[in-house]
Amino acid sequence: MHSPLSPVAVIALLLLLLVKVDASMKKANNSISRTFTPTERYFFDVNGDPIDTSNGKLNYVNGYYVWYGQKASCPGYNNGNCGIWSWTSPDLKSWNSNGALFNSTDPINKAACTGSMGGCGRPKIVYNGQTQKHVLYSFASRLSAPGTIPVFTSDSLTSGYTFAGYSHVKGVPQNWTVEDLGLSVIDGTEYVIWTQYDYTETVGRGALAGYSSIYPPFIQTLHLQKLTPDFLNGTGTMCLWFRGTCDNCNQSIIISYRSKNPSGRFTRQIVKSSFTCGGQVDGVATVPSPNGKSGSTYLLSADAYLSPPYSSSASTQGFNVFTLSFNEDGSIKPLSCDPSIKYTVEGPEGKSDFLSGIYAEATDKAPNMGNYTAANDVPYANFYQTWVSSKPGNLTTIGIIFRYASEEKLLSPYYIWETLASVSVGLDDTLQNSLLTFKVPVGKTVKEGDLLGFTLNSGSLGQQGNAPIAYFINDESEPNHKLYAEARGHVSEEEDLSPPIKLLPGRELKWYAIVE
Repeated sequence: MHSPLSPVAVIALLLLLLVKVDASMKKANNSISRTFTPTERYFFDVNGDPIDTSNGKLNYVNGYYVWYGQKASCPGYNNGNCGIWSWTSPDLKSWNSNGALFNSTDPINKAACTGSMGGCGRPKIVYNGQTQKHVLYSFASRLSAPGTIPVFTSDSLTSGYTFAGYSHVKGVPQNWTVEDLGLSVIDGTEYVIWTQYDYTETVGRGALAGYSSIYPPFIQTLHLQKLTPDFLNGTGTMCLWFRGTCDNCNQSIIISYRSKNPSGRFTRQIVKSSFTCGGQVDGVATVPSPNGKSGSTYLLSADAYLSPPYSSSASTQGFNVFTLSFNEDGSIKPLSCDPSIKYTVEGPEGKSDFLSGIYAEATDKAPNMGNYTAANDVPYANFYQTWVSSKPGNLTTIGIIFRYASEEKLLSPYYIWETLASVSVGLDDTLQNSLLTFKVPVGKTVKEGDLLGFTLNSGSLGQQGNAPIAYFINDESEPNHKLYAEARGHVSEEEDLSPPIKLLPGRELKWYAIVE
C-alpha cells in the first residue's frame, strides 16, 4: 500500500516518529514482498527463538530491515538489565539475532542509562550521513534534573555503540521529564521529537491532596526540535499539546500529527484502530519502493500487550504490524484488526545476508511463520505432539520425546511408549518473565518413518494448571504432524468408549528436531 501523498510528513505519535521518503534510499536491484495479518503476532529468528523485545521498533535504517528494543528474555528487563538487542532481515521473514547493541553493565553506559523511569529504554536509531555514524537515542527519565537524552553512536547498525554524550534539548522546565521520543531525518536535516511530562502536580504536590485532575493525571507537551549536525544539541523548538500514554500499556489509542513541512501548522488526528488491536504503537518505518520507483510504504509496528503468556506485562508479548494508507487530505485511514485483512509491504531487499540457523536446518519442525499464540494456562492435562521422522540418524535435540508403535496403540489404554529423553522444568523467575527457548538433548538413533512425539504437561494429573513453561500453538500444521490433547480431569474412556486423548485438527505446537 503506497501513499499518494509522499511529500506529506507524518508524525505518528506514542513513540513519535516523523517520517518522509529519503530519495537516497531508493536504490535496490532486488525487491521483497511481505504480508502481515492481525493474527500473526509472534516472529522468530533463524534459530527458532522468538523476537523477544519490548518498547522497540521495526525499522528501515540505511538499507537494513532491523528490529530493535529492550530484550525481554530475562527478569527486570524494564530496568535495562537485558540491554538493547537487534534483529536484522533481508526480507522481513528470515531474522537473525545480532545480540546487544552495547554492554549495558559497563560503568559508563550504566551511568548514562540510570534514570528514575528505566534504563535506556524505548530506543530509536537513525543514520547520520554527515558523520557516517548510526545514532541511538534512548530514554532515561530524570525527574529532578534538566531534560537530557542519552546518545550512543556506532559505525555498525547492530553492535559497538559507545556513549557519545547527552542531547540537551531546549525548553524543558525543572522537574519536567523528557520521555517518549523519536528521531527522523527529513531532506537531510535531523529532528528529535519528544514528550514532556509535568509531574509536579501529580508527584510533587500530590494527587491525593486534590491537586490533580481525574484525567489526565498530569500535563504533557509534545516537542519537535531541529538538531545540530552531531545530533547532540537542539537549535530551536515548537510545542504541541496532547495526552500521552504509558509503558507496558494495552489498548492505547494512536494519535498522529501531520504537516507538509516540519515547521508548518500541524493537524491532529486520532487514528481509528480498535485501540491498536490491543497494543501500543512503537513507531513508523519508511520503506522505499523497490527498484527506484517513486513512493514508499509506511510500516507501523506496535507491541501487543494483550498477548503475553503470563499475566505480568514484564514478559514477552506479541506484535502488531500494519501498513498505513492515506486519504486525499493526508489523514490516515482506519486500521483493521479483522483476521482476514492483509497488510503487504513491497520494498528493496535488505542489506542483511540470508543466513541459515538451527531452525532453518532442522530435520523436522513446525512452521517458523504462522498465526501462533502463546500461553502457559494449559487447558488440557497433557499435550502430545507427534510426527513421522523424515530422516534416519542420531536424534540430537528435541523436547520431551518418545517413540510409539502406531497411532492406534498411542490412543489405546495401558499403552506405554518408548521414552527417548525426558526432563523436568522448574518455575523460576527467568522462565516466568520471558519466552526463552527450552532445548532437550536426546542422543538416540531413529529411522526414517519412525513415529515420534513429545509431551507437554502441567505436572498435575488430570487437572488444569499453569505449566512451568509457556508454549506456542499454531492454527496450521505440517503434513504428518498431529497434535493430541488430554482433556482436563479425563483419565479414562469417554461415554462412547473413545479415548480421552483427542486430536486437535490442524493445530501444532512450535518445535523442531535435529537428526544428524
